[in-house]
Amino acid sequence: MMQGHLIGEAVHLEDVAVGVVIGEELPEDTVTSPMCPGKSRTVHHVRAMQRHYKDFADLYDLPQVKNSCWFELKLDVCDNDEQLRTQWSTLRQDLTDNPEHTLACIGLAMHHTIMNAQPFSSSQNNTNMCLQTIRPRIVGYGPEVSIGSIKVSSFGKLVSVRGTIIRAGASQIMNTWCAFRCAQCGNEQAVQQKDGIYSTPTSCHSGCKARSHFVLMQQSVYTRMEAYQTIRLQETTQGSRTVAGSAAKNIEIELTHEMVDSVCPGDDVTVTGILKARSQDQDGTAKASLYKAYMQAVYVRSNKNVLANWNRLAEFTELDMEAIRMIKSEPSPFRLLVQSLCPSIYGHEMVKAGLLLGLFGGQANTARTRAEIHVLVVGDPGIGKSQILQSCANVSPRGIFVCGTNSSNVGLTVTVRMEKGVGASLEAGALVLADQGVCCIDEFDKMSGHHGLLEVMEQRSVSVAKAGVICTVPARTTVLAAANPAGGHYNKAKTVSENLKLHPALLSRFDLVFILLDRSNERTDNLLTAHIQKVHGLSKTSTSTPVAHPFFEPSGSSTLADEEAEPPLEERLRLAPGEKLDLLPAELVQKYIGKILFV
Repeated sequence: MMQGHLIGEAVHLEDVAVGVVIGEELPEDTVTSPMCPGKSRTVHHVRAMQRHYKDFADLYDLPQVKNSCWFELKLDVCDNDEQLRTQWSTLRQDLTDNPEHTLACIGLAMHHTIMNAQPFSSSQNNTNMCLQTIRPRIVGYGPEVSIGSIKVSSFGKLVSVRGTIIRAGASQIMNTWCAFRCAQCGNEQAVQQKDGIYSTPTSCHSGCKARSHFVLMQQSVYTRMEAYQTIRLQETTQGSRTVAGSAAKNIEIELTHEMVDSVCPGDDVTVTGILKARSQDQDGTAKASLYKAYMQAVYVRSNKNVLANWNRLAEFTELDMEAIRMIKSEPSPFRLLVQSLCPSIYGHEMVKAGLLLGLFGGQANTARTRAEIHVLVVGDPGIGKSQILQSCANVSPRGIFVCGTNSSNVGLTVTVRMEKGVGASLEAGALVLADQGVCCIDEFDKMSGHHGLLEVMEQRSVSVAKAGVICTVPARTTVLAAANPAGGHYNKAKTVSENLKLHPALLSRFDLVFILLDRSNERTDNLLTAHIQKVHGLSKTSTSTPVAHPFFEPSGSSTLADEEAEPPLEERLRLAPGEKLDLLPAELVQKYIGKILFV
């Protein structure tokens, strides 16, 4: 009678499999279980998936699926199966509109396939197998939507979002089914704990009809438990994905089974899951009128491996690829990129070139060599350091801009938070969120503590040992920083470390250090004034060519040796007097950098 009660309390189709003899074939036209109101349509879909697993047997390792109780279903493979498209033409639409029932059909079909592949017996192993649920993981579902664009109409549907993990809670054990024993007659029954809300039987199914005094049977074979973890995902803030000036949206994600502890703070992931709403009442009941949105994950894909980087190329349209090819065909693409980086700031070509090298990064020859190029810009106030750093964060495919005056050591690395009833959770800081990207830090000299940066900039990780939590979080981040001298203006009689009051150990982490001085020069100031007027549309039209300072002119000499000598890099990057260059917009520079990094 226990299995009958289990079926009677079930809501999802995969729970129906608990009471079904898996070794038998499903009937073709009718289904006697009251839990399948779709009858022939549902059975038709289950049998269609069984045929798909049989036809593409080389893609599904049945022994591995039996042991792990999960498998990946690639939608592109299903699209290439003509017979499946004929028998289940609405598979993608059913996944979107009715994901729970559709996933249950897919999992039940795999359950039948595994059980039919082995001789049936009444042994304990087969009994346990009948109590297991096969969980499909949908791969290739799209298109991806931004977290901020999720509306109320999307609840209960399958969606795919991409973002960065900003918080990861501790793994827990959650009951999905609980067995209860009646204190009066001793009868046992199982109740499903839907969405993690603790539920007790409404009445005893035996003759006593008791409505209270039920004892939880935690050790019963009918009590099911699963691993459970919550993470918080924040949408990507690069390019045109978010509105300028708006805060990045985030959403809570629930991970279960094998997805628990598969990701960590700072990871760039794509999550496919079902949107749901949970009551905000503290006691966990569903009586409150306010609900908060969360997502029950179906599949989690990390975007940091080689295959994921290859998949990122799908983000580039044909128009983007044509523009990238045109940039590569330029005589000097690097010169074009330097001039397109923060064009509102005049000059500083060498500084922009060094920052661009930091954006592109290097390639580690050995395991002990880091590929990140850290850059520090030191100079007098008012020469455009902050604007150049902001432009670097805007054109980076994965960049974060922070100000040192409002940042702390834990705000840049990792914070350990203790949550009531949950335990310790890790919350990622700016350097961890910018993993495999760029973190631009303005007012670097005004930060309260720099000791947390030493490990990040050299070891490419953050070690945490707080509140009983001992772990290491990857932080493969390029640091681009700007600082002002301690005395207001740079003192040439002192070293860089003395001017910034910076520890030499931290200063040695930077690979490129640029010193910008605001020299008083009338001709240079006139050129800067003309550039500012041109940028703001205040310059007067004139046919005469302005006289440029010799420092800004290309090298010209009458000697043959000087003509044959290659001009220095700074002169090659600088625009000649009167030269006009079609500069690239920030979005295209970001696409070009992303294309170079992903290939």
